[in-house]
Amino acid sequence: MTLPTQFQIKCPTCSRSDQTILVEDIYFGLIEKDQKVIARFSIQPDQIKPLLRDINPPTLERLPIWLIIPPDIFIGIIIGIILLLVVISGMQQGFDQKVAFPIVFLLVYFILRRYLNAKYIAKKKERDKEINQAKKAADRWSSLFICLHDMTVFSGHSDNYFPINEFQNRIYTDFHVDSTSD
Repeated sequence: MTLPTQFQIKCPTCSRSDQTILVEDIYFGLIEKDQKVIARFSIQPDQIKPLLRDINPPTLERLPIWLIIPPDIFIGIIIGIILLLVVISGMQQGFDQKVAFPIVFLLVYFILRRYLNAKYIAKKKERDKEINQAKKAADRWSSLFICLHDMTVFSGHSDNYFPINEFQNRIYTDFHVDSTSD
């Protein structure tokens, strides 16, 4: 929700408060096509997509299932499916030959197990860092304001600000430390 005008934070660039709003509020207002938000800030239909693109919240890339599940469990599931298929088709001839593939597959896995588990643990640590960065960026994103007069993004807690076209680059960095606009 936007604050009443007398309580709004002033833009550090133009010193006005009539067109300032939390980035989160304008984003969800535009997503939901909230006519109160669109009318209050006189946003034209052709401005919506670029504005949404510029103030898009931080996201995480989705990982494929084999990068989420530990290798022992993933291989166990694959072997279970293979053995189930072997048992189902085992009523016919060549049952011994069909069991050979899962056994060879398991032997190869046991040879590569240490390497695959080490790689999984390294990826998991890297992913945990990415998740922490995304959490910090999301917290930062939800606390920023935007002035729609001059398209400046700023924090209500400090004098740091930057133009909206730098938003996606700055949201993942701690701009409170290193930024002031031109």
